[in-house]
Formats: sequence, C-alpha cells, structure tokens
Amino acid sequence: MKIWQKPNSGYYLRDVPSPDAELTRTDPNTPMGELMRRFWQPVCLAAELTDLPLAIRILGEDLVAFRDKGGRIGVLARHCTHRGTSLEYGIISERGLRCCYHGWLFDTDGTILETPGEPPASRLKERCMQGAYPAREYEGLIFAYMGPPEQLPEFPLLDTYAARGNRMVPYSVQYPCNWLQVKENFVDPAHAYFLHSNITTVQFSDAWAQQPTYDFAETPDGQGMYYITVRRVDDRVWVRSNHIWLPNCGQVGACSKRRKPRNFFIGSASPVGQCRSMTRIAGSSAGVTSMMRSTRSTKANLKNADATRSIFMAKPAIAAMSRSSGFPATGTHRSASGRSPFTRLSIAAPPTSG
Repeated sequence: MKIWQKPNSGYYLRDVPSPDAELTRTDPNTPMGELMRRFWQPVCLAAELTDLPLAIRILGEDLVAFRDKGGRIGVLARHCTHRGTSLEYGIISERGLRCCYHGWLFDTDGTILETPGEPPASRLKERCMQGAYPAREYEGLIFAYMGPPEQLPEFPLLDTYAARGNRMVPYSVQYPCNWLQVKENFVDPAHAYFLHSNITTVQFSDAWAQQPTYDFAETPDGQGMYYITVRRVDDRVWVRSNHIWLPNCGQVGACSKRRKPRNFFIGSASPVGQCRSMTRIAGSSAGVTSMMRSTRSTKANLKNADATRSIFMAKPAIAAMSRSSGFPATGTHRSASGRSPFTRLSIAAPPTSG
C-alpha cells in the first residue's frame, strides 16, 4: 500500500493541483480565450440597458454596453480612445455614446462621429477608432462577438428556442469560481440527486430524490456531449437529458416529470475573470422560476461552506466519460438544423417486462 493510501495521510495529500491554464484562462491571447471569442457570447441582460451605460467585464476585458436613443445596441471598449476616460460615465445620444470628458461621440461600431474641441478642419476622427464589438439582442439577452471581425459567424438559432408553448425569459446568476466548474456542472447528473434533493431540500420535484441510471455520449457531430438519465416515477419511466456544446454553451432538460416536458434553459458559462463567471440563460418561464428557487435554496444551505468559495480548477471529466453503446429505448436524440445538436426529451411508458 502506498503511503498516501493509509489513514490520516493528510500530510502527503496537502498539495492542491495547479490550475490548467490552457483551459481555465480566457483573457485575450490565451488559447481558450481566443477560442471563445470565435463564438457569440451573452454579455448582459437587455433589461440592464437603461438610460445609463452599463459597465461589464467579459473574457477578461472591460467593456461598456448601451442602447442608444435610436434603439441600437453598442458594446464598446470601456476606456475612451482619446484620453482613457471610462465610458461608463458617457452620455447616451440619439446615435451612439458621447464621452463625458471631451464630448467625443462614438457610434455603436466604434466609428468616431464628432470630436468637439478639435479645430474645425481636424480630420482626427477619420484616423482613429474606438474599440467595438458586433452586438445583438435575442430573447432578453445581449450577445457580442469578440473575435476577428472577418470571421464573424452567423448567430446560432436552435429550434428549441421556438418550441411551441415555451415562452423564453432571461436570467443571470454570478458564481465565485472559474467558468469551467460551471460548465462541468451542466453534465453532472449525480449532483442533482444529492444537492438538489437529499442534502438540502427537494428543490424541483419529488422525482429527483430517486437516483437514476446514467448514460453519457459525445454528440454525433463531435461538437459536444450529453447525458441521459432514466428514473421510474410511479407507473411511468422519466427520461431526461442535458447537452453541452463547445466551447461553453449548454442546454438543460426540463425539471418536471409532466407528460410534455419542455426545455429548462439554454445558457452559457461566461468567464468574467479567472475566479468569477456568469451564467446567462434564455429559459422557459417555469424553468427560470425553478432555477431562481434552487439558487436561493442552495446558497442558503451552503452560505458558510467552503464549497461556495472553492477555486479549485481541473480538467473536466468529459474526456474520461465512456462512449454510450446506444440510447435508452425510451429516449430519442437527433441533431437540430444547423451546427448545434440538441436532445429531445420524452416520457415513455415503462417496459412491459422486467
């Protein structure tokens, strides 16, 4: 037996593994940071854009988001290209955002429209540009593309966004941990049985108190992975699935065992800094209500626990999960139109034998 496999061997097990910088760091010019910048990222809630600019931080960059009086969305570098003043204190105009220091007016794409204080014949505004990112609003969320402009991708639209009878609403929650921990949680079905049902209180429904069987697999296109859980609930079998696709998006299945389950939410684990992240969600109204209730309950039970302050970072277990040999007979899986696959949820009758 190795020395650290004996009881009371904390002395030999006290070293905490170093963070995997290649996966956890998302600042500019880092491998994961550059990858994430090739995708549209949710940066704030549309409701947060009022008559004042909103200071935000995403992927290690300080930005400012606003909606000008013409209704257009802008996401600019926070500091004015002229003298570095924070545009958080700018003035929203009919077209663009005006710096409070010298009155320079910036359009939503970073074009400098006016440079008050410069000589009338000055062509300075033609030689300068304010940092800006393409932005758009969808389902109550503001998204920005922060990668090379010549590689701007289409905005991804999943057919589950428009599921019949499913009203999507926005939601945002902050986590004091690295984005990778939040991402990994999307495909960790075991924690729901304990954390959301038995360790604290039943936060979703009584069915969650039953430990299900698990099945994991990569998506057919290789862009992500999913799991399927199967529980027997009364006289029926409840089949539920969560799905993530690279680099940081996830789709969570319904938390209700009703006969016509709907998508719970679609969200992104958005890195703010090394040890802080945000999950911004477009989810069903019922699902977001459950999410808020679960968050409040979990925080209340763990507010004094070290778990809420953990910054331990390690590679996700995704690569270690074995491929599924096949789908459960009671579930179905298919790819959505476009590049993003998704899992369809179903409730099926129990087997006639066994």
